Amino acid sequence: AAEGRGYALLRTSRRGLQLGPMVAADAPAAEALLRWGIAEAREATVQWDLMRENDAARSLAEAYGFVIDRILHRMVLHGVPAPPPFEASPECVYSIAGFDFG
Repeated sequence: AAEGRGYALLRTSRRGLQLGPMVAADAPAAEALLRWGIAEAREATVQWDLMRENDAARSLAEAYGFVIDRILHRMVLHGVPAPPPFEASPECVYSIAGFDFG
């Protein structure tokens, strides 16, 4: 859909389909991937977990009618190693894999 400028996965979830991860070189590539995901979902509910740091992802979601369902917080158990910090460019990450993937 984005002609080599990104990728996205669409998988089943308890409430419909989960879009993510979705990584795109720019907003037009992200929109092409989003349109692909919506078309593949047909009539199913699509969930999309955005990175808070990516304003373009939020704008794109709002433009397509997505609404905030809930705000998620990452919780950590002390004494257990935390995951390494995210080192990629957050502006390229339009969707995370979902909290069920850690």
